[in-house]
Amino acid sequence: EVLRTALGDVLAQVGPRAEDVWFSATPAQRRLISVLASMTGGLGRVSSHEFLRRASFACNSSALAAARPFLAGRNPLLEKTGSTVRYRERWVGRWVLRQLTAEGRLKEWPDDYAGNLLEPLVPRAS
Repeated sequence: EVLRTALGDVLAQVGPRAEDVWFSATPAQRRLISVLASMTGGLGRVSSHEFLRRASFACNSSALAAARPFLAGRNPLLEKTGSTVRYRERWVGRWVLRQLTAEGRLKEWPDDYAGNLLEPLVPRAS
């Protein structure tokens, strides 16, 4: 319960930044950041073809065009290392994920998201 409260506090802190990102994003950019938020570890865990399918992009260039504004600037939201793209601001990604689960939009990606926002934060028992 303490972790849930702490997570809620952290997400409330990043809420204004996340809302700015979300509400200024185009529909294509929202699809991109939504799918990335649902993927543990970012793009690189599934094939490019699968990512494009999930995010409803016709080709790599349209996904790259949607990602470009989030990869540049003084405070980029995303980072690209090799073929992996992931949230640079991890908590903004968690905020997006919480919004999507609250709206029930992640049901089509059960292999990437188990339905527990705390899972990446709590050590697993061995």
